[in-house]
Amino acid sequence: MTPSTCADVPLLDEWRCLLRRPLHALIPVLTDPMPWTRELRHVTQFTGVLSTAERARVYREFSERERVAIASPHDTLERGS
Repeated sequence: MTPSTCADVPLLDEWRCLLRRPLHALIPVLTDPMPWTRELRHVTQFTGVLSTAERARVYREFSERERVAIASPHDTLERGS
């Protein structure tokens, strides 16, 4: 995954550009472990959409999935995730 053509603009502008894309093009940005996508996810215009408890649950689930993926990267690649 590489940054979009909007990569040189501030992160919120980058989100604006990304959100104009179809959903199937946005999903990789939401799941990609590359540094630029991680940075994008830290600065999100979705703040306030989820409650504190919901956000905590999402973070826990993501951390667990990431921990499992790091522990067994070949399994993740074989499944196509």
